[in-house]
Amino acid sequence: MFSDLLKEMGPLKEKIEKMKNDTVQLRVTGSSGAGMVNVTLNGNYFIEDLAISDEVMKMNDKNMLEVLITSAFNDAVQKVTNEITKLGAQAIGQMGLPF
Repeated sequence: MFSDLLKEMGPLKEKIEKMKNDTVQLRVTGSSGAGMVNVTLNGNYFIEDLAISDEVMKMNDKNMLEVLITSAFNDAVQKVTNEITKLGAQAIGQMGLPF
């Protein structure tokens, strides 16, 4: 009985590993200020890239820049969360489990 359970766990373990790999490879960009600031996050919510337009830099407005970066980051976090949720739903669906 236990060996049967272990046999069934093999495909489940593979699907979980695939989901982990897909999550790590995920890259999502959030933006603010009509694209004046872009933040790209990976699936672990680490910043991979930060792009600030020359237009914003010329404004020389520290408070506005802080708001734009924060907004772009929050946008990216929401997008990563949505993508991870989709990956999880796909993995569960492939396992034949209800979601």
